Amino acid sequence: MYTKDVKEIVDAISSLGKPSVIGVDAPLVITNAYGHRENELEFIRNYPIKIPLYPVNSSLYKSFFPTMLYMELNKIGFRFENQNIFEVYPHATLTAIFFGKLFSYKRGKKEERLAKLKVIEQKISQYIDLPNVSFGSLKEREDIDDALICALTVYLPTIENSLIFGDSCNGMLLVPFPKFVQGLIGVDNL
Repeated sequence: MYTKDVKEIVDAISSLGKPSVIGVDAPLVITNAYGHRENELEFIRNYPIKIPLYPVNSSLYKSFFPTMLYMELNKIGFRFENQNIFEVYPHATLTAIFFGKLFSYKRGKKEERLAKLKVIEQKISQYIDLPNVSFGSLKEREDIDDALICALTVYLPTIENSLIFGDSCNGMLLVPFPKFVQGLIGVDNL
């Protein structure tokens, strides 16, 4: 399903029964007027790999689709405090698990972007089964791949170390602990 309709998304999730965990590639709670949110600042300061993160705040977004989605998902039991929904950051997942540095796949010529998406899909397929989907556009393929990276991100804590930045009031950002750093420092040192 490819949609930006909150009701369709919530209905689709409800019809599945209770998925164990949802990962959303967007801020779900915005409590700050300016600058970065607290979990974003925590990520920027403490994540072992320096990855840029755009600030999200209420001065930039008067009405924000992901926050509306989070409120509707709350009604069917998905809340940060239940640890069954997380904000995720696909660039952090790709960097931590596969590339060791930022892998920019949404810039460049169409052919370059498509080639990079194929590399990502090959990497993701090491962990999860890829759906057999026809894409209507390159943007749709990017969005579907981002959704797969979100699914991978919430799956990874079952088999590897992950970190959570933030709290249940201000948003919880789930990211994998970088593979190449794990041997250099202890996970408990963060």
